[in-house]
Amino acid sequence: MTLPKDIPTLQLSSSSNWTRPDNVFCTDHSEEVVVSCTMDPGQRGPKTNHVLVRTELDLEVPIAPETNIQNYRVVNWEEFKEHLNGGLVQLPLPGPLVTEEEMHCQKH
Repeated sequence: MTLPKDIPTLQLSSSSNWTRPDNVFCTDHSEEVVVSCTMDPGQRGPKTNHVLVRTELDLEVPIAPETNIQNYRVVNWEEFKEHLNGGLVQLPLPGPLVTEEEMHCQKH
């Protein structure tokens, strides 16, 4: 239970009594990121009896590592073709795969 015990989430319109019919659950692995869970009667809409449940989470957003981006506009294409051809001649010629082992074999 994320919402602590005895926090009401509904005020009955007929008697104005507070009750707690709403529950807030989270999984075990999410429980550690919950900072607080409470109700906010000030955010209740007009003519409504349910109260807003406010849950605050501490979520860390990982920052992606900086990577070099290739600028293909400045490539020396003649040099690139020579380098590519040098690597391609080392590869075997294409042919049919006869066995399952050949299909899964990855030679680099």
